[in-house]
Amino acid sequence: MLIDELSPYVRLAMHSNIIPPWHLKRRVIFDYELIYLEKGSFIFIYGDKEYICKKDDIILIHPGIPHSIINIDNKMISQPHVHFDMKYDFYSETVKVSFKDIDEMTQQERKLIRRDILKGIIDTPVINTAQKPLIKKILFDIIDNFQSAQTMSGLKCKIGMLELLSVIISEKQLPLYDREYNISYLIKEYIDNNYTNRITLDTLAAQFNYNKYYIEKKFKENFAIPIKKYYTSVRLDEVKRDIVKGLRITDIVDKYNFSSVYAFSRFFKNSEGISPTAYKESKSNIFKSEQRSIKPA
Repeated sequence: MLIDELSPYVRLAMHSNIIPPWHLKRRVIFDYELIYLEKGSFIFIYGDKEYICKKDDIILIHPGIPHSIINIDNKMISQPHVHFDMKYDFYSETVKVSFKDIDEMTQQERKLIRRDILKGIIDTPVINTAQKPLIKKILFDIIDNFQSAQTMSGLKCKIGMLELLSVIISEKQLPLYDREYNISYLIKEYIDNNYTNRITLDTLAAQFNYNKYYIEKKFKENFAIPIKKYYTSVRLDEVKRDIVKGLRITDIVDKYNFSSVYAFSRFFKNSEGISPTAYKESKSNIFKSEQRSIKPA
């Protein structure tokens, strides 16, 4: 992720005082959440790790990571916090704060989980920093601006988030221009995670805010294959696996968002030279032949 692409969108910013007994059940959020633990302590379970969080800890929760909170001293918790997208996009204003675990989400809700662009830069949720007073001040200013709901509050929140992220990221002293965040690798990652959707150069250009000819050129330079060809190969490999598993053609059409059975059959035949049904039969015949060739000891 290039630093110039950052355009934070503040979804929610508030002071929060929680009276015990309480706990936050396991959930996955769509966006990022930054918490300043102003008062109290709790056990924070993040992925498969457990942290003891206490007064003045700063916690950054990434999108898509399961987590839960358990109060441990039966005292009031004060946790000013902000929910935000790292980059504003078409869905930012419609995405809500999630309190569901991943298994409770619909397929459509899972698609709303934002891309974790801080992965590899900040992976530990409890942030070790010497800038806690500054982060606290910036966070409180963001909360005040968000709750004021004035004409310029959205812009002030964005500016505040940029300042806050600058403080957090700069302490890590890690490059934001390394291979993992090169635009080509981001596109590859996007395709690998969204191959069931229909993806074109135009949709990628809109998603990453780049000229489509530029991203095509950079992708081919890095991977020696055009974007469309790579996307098709990923879809085709997954489709073939589903066919062999016995998934019905109509279910595959729905899963991979083809417009019709005919469109899917044409896609498959153009790529493999045979129909999906013929491919399934050929794999079935190979399996039967292998079974016949196994002789009892």
